[in-house]
Amino acid sequence: MHGWPVTLPDDPAFSPAIIKDETPLGVGLTIWTGACTGLNNHLLHRRIGSLLSGVEVSALRSDMQMNLAGLHTPDKAYGDAESRQFLSRLLSHYQQLCYLNWPTATPGEGVLDRDAIALAGLDLLTIRDKLEVSLAEALALADGAVIPTVDQLEQIFSDDVELTSLLTEISGPEVAELIHPLVKFDLLAIGSDRGVSENAARNIAWRELQLAARSTVPHHSATRQKVRDALDRLIAREDDPA
Repeated sequence: MHGWPVTLPDDPAFSPAIIKDETPLGVGLTIWTGACTGLNNHLLHRRIGSLLSGVEVSALRSDMQMNLAGLHTPDKAYGDAESRQFLSRLLSHYQQLCYLNWPTATPGEGVLDRDAIALAGLDLLTIRDKLEVSLAEALALADGAVIPTVDQLEQIFSDDVELTSLLTEISGPEVAELIHPLVKFDLLAIGSDRGVSENAARNIAWRELQLAARSTVPHHSATRQKVRDALDRLIAREDDPA
């Protein structure tokens, strides 16, 4: 997904940005068309309306916005100290959003890559013995059904091994559902209750789904309903005083 940042009327506005007079928010918005970048769905909260039509998007991409009603350039142009500082802050914030990814193949979030650990000479029994866990727990780790903790990774691998080289991202239909904007507010609530980041809340929800798949959730359940049920269980635990 690609997007342009927009700012409110109280923020500085200057060319080459474009102002859209009528918007779903009821106020004009400044569209920074020079800062188009890719964004992940999990950054979105909710749909508040359509800001631009397909014709307007095409016109802005081709720099033909002056032919469209309701779009105009700001009176001020880029160049003074205020506009340089504002644009620098805007682009820096937008760049930070671009790098907020989930899932990632990082310690504490990625699962073991079966091919990579095989090349590293690790088998199921070795993982079991190093971690002193049951064979079933070792199998779940080796199969990528459980996210290993950082401590577990350090126990399994030697100091000279780059841990990220032996991990891969979690995958599957549940992952697609967990980055859908519809579950954003529930994940924020779970993260707030537990004092963890939004990404960590997604990891908690994914682990809940793996447990449910091996126990209470019927195999015929639709993926979206499975995710909804898992989030409801996690939220219910927040409300439980015990």
